[in-house]
Amino acid sequence: MISSFMALSFVAPWALGTLLVLPVIWWLLKIKPPSPRVIEFPAIRFLLSVQSVEQTPAKTPIWLLLFRILIATLIILAISGPVINPPQMISQDGPIVIVIDDGWGGTANWQKQIQAVITLIEQAEVENKKVIVALSAPRAEQGRRVTSQVSNLLLPREAKNFVKTLVPQAWPVDRASLLKSLMDQFTDQGIEKAAAVYWFSDGLHEGNVDVTARFSKSLMTLGPVHVFVEPLPMRAMLLLAPGDGGRDFLVRVLKSSNPSKSVVWIRATGVAGNLIDRIPVEFERNQTVVERPIILPNDIRNEIARLDIEGSPGAGSVVLVDSRWRHRSVGFISGGGFESRQPLLSDLYYLERALAPYIEIRRGPIEKLIEDNVSVLMLADVGNLPAQEQEVLSAWIEDGGVLVRFAGPRLAAGIDALVPTPLRNSGERAVGGALSWQEPVQLEKFMEDSPFFGIQIPEDVTIRRQVLAEPSIDLQSKTWARLIDGTPLVTGIAKGAGWLVLFHTSANAEWSNLSLSGVFVEMLRRVVELSEGGLFGSENLVMPPFNVLDGYGRSRSPGPMNLGINAEDIDEWVPNPFQPPGVYGTEVLRRAFNLGHRIEELRPILEFPSGIEVSALQQSNQLYLRPWLILIAVLLSLLDLIIAMFMRGLLPVRNTLAVLGFMYFFSAIMILGDPALAQTSLDEANDSSAPRSLSDPGIVEATRSIHLAYVVTGSKGVDAVSRAGLIGLSWVLRQRTSVEPGLPVGVNPEEDSLVLYPLIYWPITNEQPLLSDRGLANIEHYLTVGGMILLDTRDQTGSAQPQNNIRQSPALFRQMLKNLNLPALSVVSQGHALTQSFYLMDRFPGRWDNGEVWVEEYEGGVNDGVSSLVVGGNDWAGAWALSPSGEPLFPVVPGGEKQRELAFRFGVNIMMYSLTGNYKADQVHISTILRRLKRTDLLEPK
Repeated sequence: MISSFMALSFVAPWALGTLLVLPVIWWLLKIKPPSPRVIEFPAIRFLLSVQSVEQTPAKTPIWLLLFRILIATLIILAISGPVINPPQMISQDGPIVIVIDDGWGGTANWQKQIQAVITLIEQAEVENKKVIVALSAPRAEQGRRVTSQVSNLLLPREAKNFVKTLVPQAWPVDRASLLKSLMDQFTDQGIEKAAAVYWFSDGLHEGNVDVTARFSKSLMTLGPVHVFVEPLPMRAMLLLAPGDGGRDFLVRVLKSSNPSKSVVWIRATGVAGNLIDRIPVEFERNQTVVERPIILPNDIRNEIARLDIEGSPGAGSVVLVDSRWRHRSVGFISGGGFESRQPLLSDLYYLERALAPYIEIRRGPIEKLIEDNVSVLMLADVGNLPAQEQEVLSAWIEDGGVLVRFAGPRLAAGIDALVPTPLRNSGERAVGGALSWQEPVQLEKFMEDSPFFGIQIPEDVTIRRQVLAEPSIDLQSKTWARLIDGTPLVTGIAKGAGWLVLFHTSANAEWSNLSLSGVFVEMLRRVVELSEGGLFGSENLVMPPFNVLDGYGRSRSPGPMNLGINAEDIDEWVPNPFQPPGVYGTEVLRRAFNLGHRIEELRPILEFPSGIEVSALQQSNQLYLRPWLILIAVLLSLLDLIIAMFMRGLLPVRNTLAVLGFMYFFSAIMILGDPALAQTSLDEANDSSAPRSLSDPGIVEATRSIHLAYVVTGSKGVDAVSRAGLIGLSWVLRQRTSVEPGLPVGVNPEEDSLVLYPLIYWPITNEQPLLSDRGLANIEHYLTVGGMILLDTRDQTGSAQPQNNIRQSPALFRQMLKNLNLPALSVVSQGHALTQSFYLMDRFPGRWDNGEVWVEEYEGGVNDGVSSLVVGGNDWAGAWALSPSGEPLFPVVPGGEKQRELAFRFGVNIMMYSLTGNYKADQVHISTILRRLKRTDLLEPK
């Protein structure tokens, strides 16, 4: 490991040789005395005190001499470029090889890793060395070839530009392929000198330990190897495929190591990106896999489309959910009479025991069950169905339903046409009957074309009685299970988007002991899985990519290089450049493929072969002293000038003090010019934990420029998003309009003065306390004098009138609508000033895009039709929020970055609306405007 003590180096050490000139400077300053003092000529008084001997200073004062030598020394040191904690010098004569693990495992710390790479390239630029960048995640090429990307020899400037464009990939690394490409590159470029190899590792083994060891030793053949890797607790996590916990939906999180207790939060979201639930997953010490059930009502659980690990971006932190994890509801109908009410004799008893842990069971008439949107209907020993019910069931099956029928005495006596294959009129076959066996018959092994394929059949499962199928040419293709004598036991056919299935034996133990075995449970679960997009019968189908995940875990449209997946290859699918994680299939049949489906273990790299230097990946702690030395030298030079002027009598004492004061403020401005110090000072000035008054310096500063404001809710997370969102909106306003707002300010309506801010963003939360009478009066006054409040409930407010839907709103929102003197609210209409104050818009999305925006409804010319209150629920601050590097902090759904652009446009519109009002309706200044535009021809004649 690299030692952590502070070191000092120089960018231009040759400049230190000029320190030898300091004695010469000393001699020159010493022999040249200061200029004589200049005084006004008082003629008579001067003649009285004149002396005949001319006096001149013999030498420069020693303190002034030392002061000027100090200035010269600072200038020489600044030219030499001193650096605290300088990067290590690269001793090899060959190029620098930078190996980056840019697979899914490197996403969690990607920005830190790229910054470290850029710092290394800058060091290569200082030492005038060329760079090779090698990426371990394979790339897709034309012709369905997969290769690792290794650059040519690049100049440092070219390498830096190349690295800045890199993004992580959504599939695992392939270090073996990378090593081959890297060796080929060395051969093609004719590189013979030893290189300096820097490996930015994700800290995870690819395969077993030996694979990583071979890769590390092979890199050492190119030159000395230095590995940068994150500490164990900071390495990537993986969200595994949801577990099968029966009725529970199990979230599973995997860590490579967990030395201490920790908590991970999982977000469950719907198709539109709406938040459904947040689930804490608690890891005990040294626990690497944790399962946590999501307990939700069945209908709400079935809306989950995506799971994410909060604060850990990347494809490995995402699980897309398809119909396989939806909790299906199954309707049961029995044809039995009195015996059906006896538990062990009931036709449905064993069906319930088999499926109850995995599904929701419903009962009732067929029409009622279909209205309840059940996925599967199971009819136990139901013979002839009425024609009307047959029509309803046929239409339901065509739309994707699964109808499962079980034989029994009633069905054997007579059956309708709603069966997969015709049955013999002679009835059932039994042991000792007319169509008889001498003894019970066992089941034959399930064929590959059966949905039951792979289920193991115990030898003790036997059939004593069954209904027979009429022989036909296509009976073989309809048979899913058969007895060892070849007679069908289960038949099924596809009808439209659904399935019709018949078990030729009973659902209870009367005709066989199948219902007493585990095989029965597995067979029923396979049949239930056919509902809502089962893959059986679609083995030859190629499922095209519907949407795929990028390296950051964001959904995007598939590109030209993305290929479909054969349904028969689903079990062998491994994420790769052509088939990244995502959703594949058609509108009818879709499957989600995630990294967590194929990775069940994360093995951290705990040690590297001897001879490899290992360092923790961390932010650069280098400090360049040149700008500070120059600043000090300039300030001291100004002070020297003042001293010289004072000694010559050109600067009275009063002016000297003024100049010194100017220097103090100048130095303060220079220090605040440092972005980090300036940001810290502004953050302290805008700290909204303490209430502001009109005498507060922060409020005084607010009068000098426009500041957006947000209401402090008391929730650190919500307030941080509000601040980040208004910072992003302020940046967009500076870029696109003449408005140049300063940093946003947090306000407390109870105690702060609000009149200084043209627009206040107010996120509504359930935890906010109710306002006092003073707070309500403060808001009322603010709205009366022309202020504007954007109330954001962040809950995707629908089309219901807020004032009519008040019971479902947060308590604070209800209080405001009830106690503030507001007119009725109405949806923003076409042609409203808010739709055209800067951009022409017809909708106002934020992070969400399915909520209405409401404004005050004024009639006539009241307030020029300008609303002082705008209400919505699209979470605009979340869409506006930008990181310090300018990257969006939150995804917007469902429209992606196009929707974010519309959200920014809405922010610009509402800001211009708050500043200018309905200026397009103001007719007072039309004549003046037309004259300024030199369009007097449009003026009405007087």
